[in-house]
Amino acid sequence: AKAEDDTPAVPEDAKPLRGVAATIAENMDASLGVPTATSIRVVPAKLLEVNRKILNNQLRRTRGGKVSFTHLIGWAMVQAMLRLPVMTSSYHRDADGRGYVRRGDAINVGLAMDLERKDGSRTLLVPNIKNAGERDFGGFFRAYEEVVRKVRRNELSPELFAGTTATLTNPGTVGTVGSVPRLMPG
Repeated sequence: AKAEDDTPAVPEDAKPLRGVAATIAENMDASLGVPTATSIRVVPAKLLEVNRKILNNQLRRTRGGKVSFTHLIGWAMVQAMLRLPVMTSSYHRDADGRGYVRRGDAINVGLAMDLERKDGSRTLLVPNIKNAGERDFGGFFRAYEEVVRKVRRNELSPELFAGTTATLTNPGTVGTVGSVPRLMPG
């Protein structure tokens, strides 16, 4: 059955979205108006694997810690955006629907994090590493780990999510080999 305005009727057992889930749904709906292009490529990663092993052996012998492939890929993203500032562009529309492009002043790398809530449900949060383009690798690594700690401790604030330039996600943990993100307005 449909409502009078051709909107599908809401099933009786459906629950309204609230809070973060409602905001995510609204943003995803708005993302349909953002022009996108996607390119997925396979690149050799043997050198990445070898250098990670050398780095982690050095860390093990000195101060401890471990660098993941995700840390290294995030750092590569930052370096790519520094070399190709066009990759930091964001799309905007004015009230009349005209499109505009803007390049941000800083590179803030979002980390897509899939979290389990106390009730067993899951949520996606995308906090970001501020000013990633102004850091060396050590500073990037420490900032990355601090963002993860804040999310895990539920030390969340609006500033942690504001101004993301580009987002790094790792859907490989669920078997995904490629994905196409939804780009939010702005």
